[in-house]
Amino acid sequence: MGRILLMKESGLGEANVKTMIKKLREHGFTKDSTRGEVLTEKGKGISDYLKRKVSRTFRVRISSISKKPTVALIVRDASERVKMGIEQRDEGMKMGVNVTTLVFQNKKAKFPGTKEVVRGLEGLEVKDKDVIIISSGRNAKEAERGGIAAVLTLI
Repeated sequence: MGRILLMKESGLGEANVKTMIKKLREHGFTKDSTRGEVLTEKGKGISDYLKRKVSRTFRVRISSISKKPTVALIVRDASERVKMGIEQRDEGMKMGVNVTTLVFQNKKAKFPGTKEVVRGLEGLEVKDKDVIIISSGRNAKEAERGGIAAVLTLI
């Protein structure tokens, strides 16, 4: 993938994308090719792990949480890593978004450490011990970036 496409897809500026590519190369996750950056075997391993562990972002509407553009991500089998959701909230705040962390227990989405059930997420393909990250921002792209930052605290 070329730098221009990475900028467009991520919504990041050129300097940020150049830094990201540099870091990915330094860690052996990507290499340069005639088609732009490509994943190395090490990078493919990380990518495969993330695809198994984390869902794609998808738009949700949960008026009890936010009226702003909102996305959700599901992190498989990660509820033991959630304390009270503060770490995820803080990562979201650094990205300028609001993040809510929910744990899925007994077939219900709940706020960590409480019995309070959150409605509006029926139909999601979640299992007990999964974590649902809800991220709201000024626009969907911003919400997505903040949600991903929150997810990284659970990986």
